[in-house]
Amino acid sequence: MDVSFSSAVSGMQTVIKRQEVAANNIANVNTPGFAESDARQSEMTPGGVRISNISRPPNADRTTSNTDLAKQAVDLLKNKNEMKANAAVIKTQDTMLGALLDIIA
Repeated sequence: MDVSFSSAVSGMQTVIKRQEVAANNIANVNTPGFAESDARQSEMTPGGVRISNISRPPNADRTTSNTDLAKQAVDLLKNKNEMKANAAVIKTQDTMLGALLDIIA
């Protein structure tokens, strides 16, 4: 598998996991004592990313959730843009491969 393709696929998988974490945080915004989760990603060799850790620091206030909706909204927009960028990489690679096959044939 080509490195650019596998990098884009791993990027999409990472975005999906981060989207799940953000959705869980938003769904629990009114849950008393809920602690917001954060998905950390790390690089893979020779290319790509993966979720290395999902952390949940303790919430000191047991009566409310510590979910920051503004941060979650920014994360959702960032996830959307990263997904579009990774899809563009795959589409470009597909176009280039098609052009190469046209030249060879």
